[in-house]
Amino acid sequence: QNFIDSQHLFLMESVSERKFKKPNKDNEVVTANRVSGLENPTFVLLANQLQSFSFYDDFVSVLSVDYLNPITAGSTAKYLFLLQDTTYQGLDTTFVISFQPKKDYRFKPLTGLLYINTNGWAIQNVVAEPHEKTEGFGIKIQQRYEQFQGGSWFPVQMNYDFKFYNLNVNGVQPVGIGRTYLRDIKINPAFENKDFSVIDLKIENDAAKKEDTFWNEY
Repeated sequence: QNFIDSQHLFLMESVSERKFKKPNKDNEVVTANRVSGLENPTFVLLANQLQSFSFYDDFVSVLSVDYLNPITAGSTAKYLFLLQDTTYQGLDTTFVISFQPKKDYRFKPLTGLLYINTNGWAIQNVVAEPHEKTEGFGIKIQQRYEQFQGGSWFPVQMNYDFKFYNLNVNGVQPVGIGRTYLRDIKINPAFENKDFSVIDLKIENDAAKKEDTFWNEY
């Protein structure tokens, strides 16, 4: 029992560089990846499908399913919003607002909490999960944003948590925990179209062969 409580059944780590240019130029290069001792880096493809990179599109993708974003235009007619808390940070205020679909909805809804900062009226934090529970497992996502020079808010952490309702390992219910940390962020770099490949996601040939000295940097 103690062994099960303290060990990972599956562990994946990856390091990647991502660049984006409006409206739809988006490339990611995975420079390092390791999965429970395996040398096959293709598991990283799964991680990229867990949630949308931004919470500002009309639809938010969770496990490749598109859910109507609670902050999209016209959402006040479809979602119920309730002010849960108000916090103060210097001259700024953060409103904590819960959201859930109104009755008789006819779309794929999310439920959760929005943290809206009055400095730019931007998302500072969001926690969301599918309103309709999936048989066998559940997933909750979180995105944390920070404000950078020039006033732009950008994600700095993206999390997800799985629960496997019907899975049992020696009396223990496994959970899945995912954490993505973004660093070395550059807002509005001078990219040109030629800087982008037609391949959205590339895994470098030596991604699964990085030494410990490389991993120690991250």
